[in-house]
Amino acid sequence: MGRSHGSDIDRFLGYRIRKLRLLACVSQQQVAEQLGISTQQMHKFEKGTDQVSAAQLLGIAQRLDVAVGDL
Repeated sequence: MGRSHGSDIDRFLGYRIRKLRLLACVSQQQVAEQLGISTQQMHKFEKGTDQVSAAQLLGIAQRLDVAVGDL
């Protein structure tokens, strides 16, 4: 069941991830390396075109030093 466009929630989450990543002065590549994913996949998360798993969400929050709820 492929998805070509993310939901409103996926896009909002991606926006929050990007905003907090930039505030933390962390690159997409740095977060991607922490998660063991490609930079392209990280970009898709931030665009809201791919869903972020719970484990990945926790890893992103840890890398950005924020609470999961902040995302």
